Amino acid sequence: TGERPLINPNVSVKGAADFPFPIKRYGNIEQADTNSFSNQKCLILFHENGTKEEQEQTKQIAMKIDVEDIHIYWSFQKDGTIGTKVQSILNLSNASTSMILLDLPERGGYYCSKCDDETNNNVITVNSIMNFLRAPGKHYQLG
Repeated sequence: TGERPLINPNVSVKGAADFPFPIKRYGNIEQADTNSFSNQKCLILFHENGTKEEQEQTKQIAMKIDVEDIHIYWSFQKDGTIGTKVQSILNLSNASTSMILLDLPERGGYYCSKCDDETNNNVITVNSIMNFLRAPGKHYQLG
């Protein structure tokens, strides 16, 4: 009949009001499903040398970007992380690249940017991200 006894009447489910849960297209790269890198475009924002406040601001900016079919990740840790491994595989210096667009489904393609915004050089902003996504520049190929 589908009826079940109530085991604990005091239990509440955090976030249950938001069900069904929307797909989040952003997150910390260290918590990402790395299989997603080969299945979809991924934008990775690097800010390892920033202060905690700057990194939190970058995270908030990333959560504002909603571009279909692109997942956005941030990388704030310096050594031995997925972010540093990605930089190493692509032969990138963490000082010279602020974000990359991985397009691995397109035969291992990727694009690099320094987040040059007219008013904020080397600062990740909504404008710098959207400009990069509209015109990512030179196409690089893995391998």
